[in-house]
Amino acid sequence: MESGISLIREILPACSESERKAAAFVLAHPEAAVFCTISELGRQSASSAPSIVRLCKRAGISGYRELQMLLAKDIYSTTGDKIPELPNIQLEARMSAAAVAREAVRRNKEGLDRLLAILKADSVQLTVDRILKSRIVYLFGVGASNLVAQDMAQKLQRLGIACYFSGDSEMQVTAACSMTEADMALAFSWSGETASILRAVAEARKSGAWVSAITRMGSSQLARQADCLLAIPAIESTFRLGATVSRIAQLTVVDILYTSLVSWDLERALPLIERSMRAAHPNLKEPTA
Repeated sequence: MESGISLIREILPACSESERKAAAFVLAHPEAAVFCTISELGRQSASSAPSIVRLCKRAGISGYRELQMLLAKDIYSTTGDKIPELPNIQLEARMSAAAVAREAVRRNKEGLDRLLAILKADSVQLTVDRILKSRIVYLFGVGASNLVAQDMAQKLQRLGIACYFSGDSEMQVTAACSMTEADMALAFSWSGETASILRAVAEARKSGAWVSAITRMGSSQLARQADCLLAIPAIESTFRLGATVSRIAQLTVVDILYTSLVSWDLERALPLIERSMRAAHPNLKEPTA
């Protein structure tokens, strides 16, 4: 079986400057290359899509998709994990409601399979530990990511964990200026390049606060600024119809963090959850057998 990494290494000396940039990124971040589109890989490697096509041709493979498959085999053959399928977005004009429903569910399932493949358990545990030790957990997010941050805030409040959330991005930046070393931030941004989030995180870091980023796999300014990365699949292009699979992936990370927090302090968490449920739904009755 051919190795994508070995092929790239072999042709590296013969590559042009632009091809070498793409090759270097693939060798350094093979897992990111598996989930990036060819345009995203070109941008992240400071190369270009045509250069990546030429790189594949020089390596004797049919194209970028085959390179992704070879890299996936390299990565997952060492872990024993199942190789997740690569992006295959099916969108046609005037699709029926049934077809759209099937496609939406298929893509969400595919995204969650990839999330499970790339999310590092150590990073999740480290973030959970930091949440439990922090004075205040600050939540940053804009647009669809703001809704995810709000969901995390609601879950932390149910557990009696002090947190800060605002729907206003400028207020998030302002709040970050008053953070301390005893605080932490959870920053949500699929692109990892949202200007206001980067400013909030920069201020948090100046204050000595610890930052965990929930953003796409690969290189981004947010990923580089954060102390811990909870990576979600780069299944959507930067210019997309809207946050769909990425939103589901982020919400799933929130569910993973929340469930982990409950699990680590069951005796304290369960009574708080029950109390908040009864307060929010005073007329809710216990189901009868």
